[in-house]
Amino acid sequence: MKTKILFKPFILPGIMLMVLTLSCEEMMDTIGTDTDIREKIEGQWRCDETSEYYKSTAEIFSVYIYPHPDDSSKVLIDNFYELGYDVSVVAALSNRSLYINSQTVEGGFTVIGSGTISSNYNVIEWNYSVDDGSGMVDNVTATFTKL
Repeated sequence: MKTKILFKPFILPGIMLMVLTLSCEEMMDTIGTDTDIREKIEGQWRCDETSEYYKSTAEIFSVYIYPHPDDSSKVLIDNFYELGYDVSVVAALSNRSLYINSQTVEGGFTVIGSGTISSNYNVIEWNYSVDDGSGMVDNVTATFTKL
């Protein structure tokens, strides 16, 4: 004799709703918000930079990243390209990517590039270009490691 399983019409939609709710919550935990990411990457970083032209083959120095005071989707980076702690480069944040739109900072240096933040927020891999105004563009790769 076959046993017939009867589903009540409200059980299946309830289960589907519960699964969708849990999936959305898990996705939000994974994605986070730009504000959360800004807080996670704020602080002192060790920059291991390799320059194509202007600097020694490899150079290590510190930079400081902090939230932009007027724009929640951006951060400021002091001492970028070792230009000094009184020089800030602006980077736009989108999920775990940083974008430096072309900008000229104090001293006449024009910078542009992008970086990718690791899933644990402790490393940022960068590719950027710097023009000191001479027309010779320095292509740079760098790894920022959180201190």
